[in-house]
Amino acid sequence: MEISRQSQIVLAIVLLAFTFGGGVVYGGWRMKQQLPEPVIIERKEEVNPVAVPVEPEREITIHVAGAVQHPGVYSFRGKPR
Repeated sequence: MEISRQSQIVLAIVLLAFTFGGGVVYGGWRMKQQLPEPVIIERKEEVNPVAVPVEPEREITIHVAGAVQHPGVYSFRGKPR
């Protein structure tokens, strides 16, 4: 038994419509599913915060050499960035 070309096209369109419709119905069903309640974790503040020691400002010396526009020795204090 041979199916005509027109019947094959109609059958393919019907199958695609059912597949698409099934996906829409399934997506709607999944959206209606009750999601679990989110877990809320409360963070407790520290009563006695720890003091962080401050590092003294120090000088950084860099020697720039090679194929650069301004070679030489450069000094920076603290954190220049």
